[in-house]
Amino acid sequence: MQSQPPSSDEALQRATELHLQGKLSDAERLYGAVLIAQPLNFVALHRLSVISLQQAQYEQALQRVEAALAVDPSSEPALMNKGTALLALGRNGEAIAAYKAAAEGNPESADAHFNLGNALMAAGRNSEAAASFLLSLSANRLPA
Repeated sequence: MQSQPPSSDEALQRATELHLQGKLSDAERLYGAVLIAQPLNFVALHRLSVISLQQAQYEQALQRVEAALAVDPSSEPALMNKGTALLALGRNGEAIAAYKAAAEGNPESADAHFNLGNALMAAGRNSEAAASFLLSLSANRLPA
């Protein structure tokens, strides 16, 4: 008796497990299989961009994260990864815009403000970077 291929949900779960284990090529293959069945699966699209970032394939990461953002344009993690890819490519102005969008979508995100500060520093906008770093320190704080 022949077994059934895994469902998209099962393939996504297995891809996630492989990804967490650092088995990037196996995870990438399974994320791709999910996208054959569900071309607009945000999780698979976004995680493929993460794999590309992990492999320092920044152009590919940018293409993949833009595909994910076409599905969910306000995703903070995807906007952050877009900024990371753009910053790595030396496209500081575009990275700033991506990080600003993430920070505007979630003003309490310390990571968004911190990454925005790094992009502003890379662009030589040090006073704006300092303000963003200060925002990152006050974001996500627990009440005293």
